Amino acid sequence: MRAGVHAIDTANPIPLTVVGGPVGAGKSAVIRHLMQAQIGRRVVIIVPQVAGSASGDERSAHASDARLECIGQCMMLPSRDPVDDLLQLARMERRPDHVIVEANGDESPARLVGYAYMPGFRPDGVVIVVDAAAGVQIEAGETLSVATQAQLRRADLVVLNKVDLSGPRVAAATQRTLAKLAPSARFLWSHGGQVAASVLLGPTAGHVAANETSVVAEWRSDYEPVSSRDRTSRLGERCRTWCLVSERPLEARAFRDWVARLPGTVMRGSGVVHLREEPQHRQDFALIGSRWRLTRGAPWGASAPLTRVTLVSLGGEMRQVRAGTLPEESAPPAVRRRIQLHESPVGASVGDSR
Repeated sequence: MRAGVHAIDTANPIPLTVVGGPVGAGKSAVIRHLMQAQIGRRVVIIVPQVAGSASGDERSAHASDARLECIGQCMMLPSRDPVDDLLQLARMERRPDHVIVEANGDESPARLVGYAYMPGFRPDGVVIVVDAAAGVQIEAGETLSVATQAQLRRADLVVLNKVDLSGPRVAAATQRTLAKLAPSARFLWSHGGQVAASVLLGPTAGHVAANETSVVAEWRSDYEPVSSRDRTSRLGERCRTWCLVSERPLEARAFRDWVARLPGTVMRGSGVVHLREEPQHRQDFALIGSRWRLTRGAPWGASAPLTRVTLVSLGGEMRQVRAGTLPEESAPPAVRRRIQLHESPVGASVGDSR
């Protein structure tokens, strides 16, 4: 960890995602599946290393976290001091592309969110994993812990895990109950922690997994990024990515109205926007759950102004792809050429897209 130490690069912060939720909900399963399915991205997962005085349930839940573990390009790092480990990661010569911090079930959400504002990092979402049968327990008189309720209020995405055990009817009831505690979150369901990596962390440039379908199209104010087959999608094990481009400058109001109308199946979004009102500067767009922001970025300089927005929604089909290829479900040749010629940063005006 201490080899190759450099100054912290604050100009290119590392995205940091927090994964929380009560003990036994399946956080470790979600994270382990993400590690196994990850391609083209170096991810470090910081997990809590429970002290010897911890309860038996906590020690059992984190028994597998007692040692450093690597799967592909992902590393699981047990930590008793996440602050120190994060600072070391930010100073590494070969920094990770993404960092995940797993939270204890009783950890303060304010502390968790604060990790993402440390030097060298930027916030990239709070994901809370809850047992899909939790709604039944709540109706029976049990209550979620104060810490879990506080984490849900901060959540961008809520994963209802173990739907294969609870059944869809119970999961739907749990979602209705938890939606009152997590008003800004988008919900998705999972079997055994299987959630597409792009849903949790965003897409990886130049790589498309077998459980991911890619669509490329022109951005229009009336374009609705949803397939008729996906309108009722809830499972997060497959996803569809939408790359929408336009060479024409967009009106700020039209773009904000479009974001506000995005369907509830859209979990993430990022990209760069060319606004008519500020033609000299790029606008960095980021969306996680229903929260989104549009922030003035650097001047275009020698780069040709271009709007390029990538969205990740639930749905899609399983398909065979070669590593490093980008299958395009619908992409006019002119659009493909423009995308190949332009590169945009992955990302204030703040909104709440429901």
